[in-house]
Amino acid sequence: MKLYIFILLGLLAVSLNAKDQSSIDLHIVPHTHNDLGWLFSVASYYLGTNPRGCVECILNNVTQALYKDPNRRFSYVEMGYFRIWWSKQSTDSKNKVKQLVRNGQLEFLNSGVVMSDEGAAYYDDIIEQMTKGLKFVKDVFNYTVQTGWHIDPFGHSAAQASLFSQMGFNSWFFERIDFQDFNNRIIHKNLELLWRPKTFSDFNYILAHVNYMSYYLAPFNWCLDMTCYPSNTPFDSMQLMFKYATWVQNQTNFYLSNQILHHVGGDFEWSHKANRHFQGLQFVIDFLSAHSEFGIKPFFSTPSNYTEALYGEFLANRTKPLTLKEDDFMSYVDVPHAYWTGYYTSRANFKQQIRTFGQHLQTIRKILSKTLLEKPTQFNQTFKDFEENLNQYEEINGILQHHDAVTGTAKVKVTQNYINMITCATSDINLVRFLFIDRTYLYRYSQILLETLQKMS
Repeated sequence: MKLYIFILLGLLAVSLNAKDQSSIDLHIVPHTHNDLGWLFSVASYYLGTNPRGCVECILNNVTQALYKDPNRRFSYVEMGYFRIWWSKQSTDSKNKVKQLVRNGQLEFLNSGVVMSDEGAAYYDDIIEQMTKGLKFVKDVFNYTVQTGWHIDPFGHSAAQASLFSQMGFNSWFFERIDFQDFNNRIIHKNLELLWRPKTFSDFNYILAHVNYMSYYLAPFNWCLDMTCYPSNTPFDSMQLMFKYATWVQNQTNFYLSNQILHHVGGDFEWSHKANRHFQGLQFVIDFLSAHSEFGIKPFFSTPSNYTEALYGEFLANRTKPLTLKEDDFMSYVDVPHAYWTGYYTSRANFKQQIRTFGQHLQTIRKILSKTLLEKPTQFNQTFKDFEENLNQYEEINGILQHHDAVTGTAKVKVTQNYINMITCATSDINLVRFLFIDRTYLYRYSQILLETLQKMS
C-alpha cells in the first residue's frame, strides 16, 4: 500500500504548489496531556474508570511501542501520575524504561507533580510541586529536565517564566495567549521570543515558544496520526498528505527558522492503539521523506531536540534576532469578550484551604528541621525519615496546584475529592508532627503548666 501511494504522489506531484524555500525540519513530537483531576478524579483518570482516558494504559502502551523501534520518541509531563505507575512496575520493566530515557526515546518535560496554574497558585507552592517532581526524575533516572511545557494553563505569567529560568530550563512551550496577541504575532513572525521578566538578575531569561495550534490536537480535526492509519484508502491518505504538507510549509511564515514543531497529542490521547499511532506517524514520515518536492524533512523528535536545533540556527546567525518580552501573557482571552478571569476568585474558600495547606507544610518542615538540627540524638529519625513522613503531604500539595484544582474549574465531585485529600493529609501529618515534637516540648511545657498551677493555688 505504501509503495502504491508513493507512485500516485509521484504522478500528481506537479499539481503541488510548493513554496520556494529551503528544507524544513519537521519535529513530530508525540505527547499526552494528563490532568490530575478535572471532569473525573485523579484515581479515575489513572485507572481509566471513565470515558475520558486511562493514564495507566497510556504509559503501558507507549512504553511497549517505544521498545519496538529506537527511532520513536515520546514526551511525558505529569510526575503525579508517573510516580504511581512507576511504583507498580517490576525491576525488569523499570530497567527497560530507564534505557528508554538514556536513549532519548522517552523525554520528561516540566516534570512537576502537575502542570500547575499560573494565575491562582502561590509561588511557594509552585516551587514545592516542581521540586517534588524534578527530584524524583533526577533520583530515579539521573536526568535533568530542561524544558517547560504548559500547553493548558489559562494564560502565562512572567513570574512563571522567572521560576523556570531559575530552575535551569532552556525553553518553555505554551499555547493559551490572548487571541489578539496571537494574531499580531502571526503577522510579525513573533511566535518565538526571548522572555526576560523584570527581576533582580539580567541573566533571568528563557526561550519561549507559542505553539501554532490554538489547541493541542491534530490539525483540521484529523485523527491523532493524521491519516487514521490504516483505515483510509491510499488516495484519501495521499490527499491528506498534500494538505498536511501545505499546513507545515505555512508555519514558516510565523516562525523565524525552518525548524517546525508539530506536537501530536491531547487530553489523555495515546490511551489505546499506541503502536498503531506510531505506525501512522511513520507513514507520514516515510511519505514526506520520499518526495523532496515538499521540502520537508520529518522525523520523531522531542522539545529538547527542537530547542537544540533552534539554538544552533541562532548561533549560526541564520535567523533574525528574537523579540524581547518582559510582562505577562495575562489575562487569557480566546475569543472576543471571553475573558478567562473568573477563576482568579472562584471557589474562594477552597483556594483559602489550599493556601493554608501549603503554609502548614512549610510550618511543619521548619519545626521538624529545627528539632532535628538542635537535638539530633534524641530521635531515632533521620532527615530521610523526615522526608518520607512528609512525602504524601507534599504529593497532595502538588496535586492541589493543578490548573483545574486551585483554579476551581474542576467538577464539584472532583473538588470534593481534593478537599478529602486535604483533610486526610492534615490528619496524618498531625500525627507525624506529634511524634517529633512531644519528646522535646511536651515534658517542658507540662512542667511550666504544673508550676503555673502551683503558683495559682
